[in-house]
Amino acid sequence: SVLSGFWGPFAGDVESLKGIRTSQVVDVLDATLGAHFFGDDESIVDARLSAIEDAAQEGATQTESAGGYPTVAFDPEELSSTRRCPSCGTGRLGLKLSRTGGFIGCSNYPSCGHTRQLVSDGDADGGANFPMELGTDPESGGLVAIQNGPYGPYI
Repeated sequence: SVLSGFWGPFAGDVESLKGIRTSQVVDVLDATLGAHFFGDDESIVDARLSAIEDAAQEGATQTESAGGYPTVAFDPEELSSTRRCPSCGTGRLGLKLSRTGGFIGCSNYPSCGHTRQLVSDGDADGGANFPMELGTDPESGGLVAIQNGPYGPYI
C-alpha cells in the first residue's frame, strides 16, 4: 500500500518529464544561475526564461525528424560584459555540460573554444588563494599549508 501510494504519482511525474531534453534543463539552469555566475539582473533572467519556454513550445510542435531542440537566440550587441566571450567577442558565455561536469563555455564552440571553471565572478580562484598557510607542524616545525594541485586542494 505504501509502495503503490508512492509509485503511482511518481510514475506519472516521470512520464510527464520524458519529453524534456537535457539541453532544455541546461538552458533553464543557465538562465536562473545567471545572476550568480554573471551578475544578470532579474529582467534578463525573466526574458531568457521566456525565450526558453517559447523555444520549448516550438520544439514540441516539431517532429523528431525536423531536428533537435531549437536554440535560444541572443543579440550579441546586447550582451553584458560578463556574458560576452572575451576570446571571440561575439559569443555568449553560458553553462555547458561535459562528461566531467559543468563549466562555462562560449556559444560559438567549436570555432571558439573559450572555457572557464564553474565559479562565480569575483571568485575565479574558487574562493581561496593558494598556498594557504594553516600553521606549523608541532613535531618538525615545518610549515603546513594548503596547495592547489591538478585534482584540487591538498595539504
